[in-house]
Amino acid sequence: MEVVDWLNDQTHMKFSSQRDKGHTVPSQREYIRNLKLQGNVIYLVHSDGIACGTFSLIIHKQVMVCEIGLLVSPTLKGRGIGNEIFKIASEIAVTKFNARKIRAGCVEGNNAMLKIFARNNFQFEARLVDEGFVDGKYQDLLLYTKFF
Repeated sequence: MEVVDWLNDQTHMKFSSQRDKGHTVPSQREYIRNLKLQGNVIYLVHSDGIACGTFSLIIHKQVMVCEIGLLVSPTLKGRGIGNEIFKIASEIAVTKFNARKIRAGCVEGNNAMLKIFARNNFQFEARLVDEGFVDGKYQDLLLYTKFF
């Protein structure tokens, strides 16, 4: 499964808290099952039979907030695919799950995600000090939001 290979690519997953988990097809099936049991969703995005990326939506129904998690194929990085997937995820959060607010975050220094937030008019909301760990150092987690 391609996505499992992406998840196990240490360089590609540099900014992710999932990078050291040792992912397998069974572990990913369990992850997806648990997401669904909690009322959340995950989508595989593909084009012409090629897996481009995934996104998850963690849905907080009582407050109508969705959190987006994004993963892009390492072979497609730098082509704007992440931005397109993020737009699709945002649209689904609003139209299918009635989100009034969308939240997403990244570790400070993840310039690709920061560009996606800027391109989609997300606003900086919070800095969680030392909640990420990259290159042997604690990093701040930055949260961005947009109201709809």
